[in-house]
Amino acid sequence: MAALFLFAGGLSACGVHPQPLTQEEFALRAAASIQGLTLGQEPVSRTISLGEAVARALKYNLALRVKRDQIAVSNAKLDIRSSAMLPEVVFNSGYVSRDNYQASTSLNLITNQRDTDPSTSQDRSQYTKDISIGWDILDFGLSYVRAQQAADDVLIAREMWRTTLHKLVEEVRIQYWRASTYQRVVGRLKALDKRTGAALANSRKLSMSSEVNRLEVLNSERELVRVKQAIKDLEQDLIDAKSELATLMNLKPGTPFTLDTSRPDHRRFRIDLPLDDVLELAVANRPEMRQNFYEQRVNMKEAQANLLELFPGIRLYSSENRSSNSFLLNANWVSVGAAMSWNLINAFQYPAKQKAQKAKQEMIRRQALATCMTIVSQVYMGLNRYDYFQDRLEMSERFLSVQKRLTQQMRLEARADRVSEQELILEEMNELIAEAKFDMAYADLEKAHGGLIASIGLDPTPLLDPAAPVAVLSDALEEGWKNALELRRDYRSQHAMAAK
Repeated sequence: MAALFLFAGGLSACGVHPQPLTQEEFALRAAASIQGLTLGQEPVSRTISLGEAVARALKYNLALRVKRDQIAVSNAKLDIRSSAMLPEVVFNSGYVSRDNYQASTSLNLITNQRDTDPSTSQDRSQYTKDISIGWDILDFGLSYVRAQQAADDVLIAREMWRTTLHKLVEEVRIQYWRASTYQRVVGRLKALDKRTGAALANSRKLSMSSEVNRLEVLNSERELVRVKQAIKDLEQDLIDAKSELATLMNLKPGTPFTLDTSRPDHRRFRIDLPLDDVLELAVANRPEMRQNFYEQRVNMKEAQANLLELFPGIRLYSSENRSSNSFLLNANWVSVGAAMSWNLINAFQYPAKQKAQKAKQEMIRRQALATCMTIVSQVYMGLNRYDYFQDRLEMSERFLSVQKRLTQQMRLEARADRVSEQELILEEMNELIAEAKFDMAYADLEKAHGGLIASIGLDPTPLLDPAAPVAVLSDALEEGWKNALELRRDYRSQHAMAAK
């Protein structure tokens, strides 16, 4: 006993204390984290189109990969819950030894005479082993309900992944068109800014001369300053788009890449359905609503679990036993049995549990109504925004066409010395702004298009294997977009078949 106390005291002295990492360890982990950001990614080897930008985001975006990992975690939890329904199989093996025999005397209850001769029925040292199988019927029922809840958790994780997917694709669309706009006009912006600076310097020299009208020169100088300010404002509005797009594609900051700046004609998204059918389709397809429906089902299963806990637990078991005790007549034997246990406290807790479950069910149901109202409002506003930006793009295209003709005429006038350099710069700046606004209107229309698709809950991308090459994903995405420009009356059946 003394040795045991000394051993226990020695263990208690081995207390656990906080062990912070060293600065070198932090530096090593930081380097490993930075290196792991883009580990295993395909390098950028060509001009990036919209399809490739979305493909890289789907394949490498870290936030989307986290959601994908959450699905894997939910599947693993489902496997654990499913295995809990299996019976228990326990193997025991032991050894016991004494320094003397476990001997005893006995008392004859009839004669009230004590037998003073000690006797034993156990060896001083003996081995025992057994294997038993037990199955609790109540635990099986509860495990079955918990497994059903875990299965719904997998579906919830998938809908959360779809939510992130829709938002990611929409954001890539926005930043792609903004970044390509900047790429198209950045060279002309810098050249025009340089010419504006030279014109300003010349204007200042003229303003010091007494041979010119200073008021006209100052007005001209003010317009040139406005040109420079407009250049800087336009550049600032677009300069961060390429960096944000690189982040969405999970490219390391500073990685050079070039975007495809071509502008294909926007093909109008047509909806051949009444508004009520579109709203119903959106509510049925949106991942937020599906997630809520699964949460309601999980909570309803909780009511079943609360009810099952009221019943007594019945445990059936069987075991095969062996012992090395030489005094036993049968050293090998099989035993079977049954046991019942009943926690009466669960009966008193049941009303409170049911009340909490019903309150939560009502809360989730009202959340569904609130989400439904948000969805139908988003769809309605998305339809209106899409029509508005379609008209805005047409107006921007007309304005750009007129401005280009006007600028061309001003160049001819400047060659004939009928207008000044400052006036030509102003018109060229107006053309550049008109072109940038046309590109931004195109980007806004693409944004409205993506937002409308997401608000209806349509998956604009095929659910392909993330291990597929970027080029394969890009081609599949672009082909899918071509085939998804019309929402027809038979879309529900097509969508159901695709989901299967």
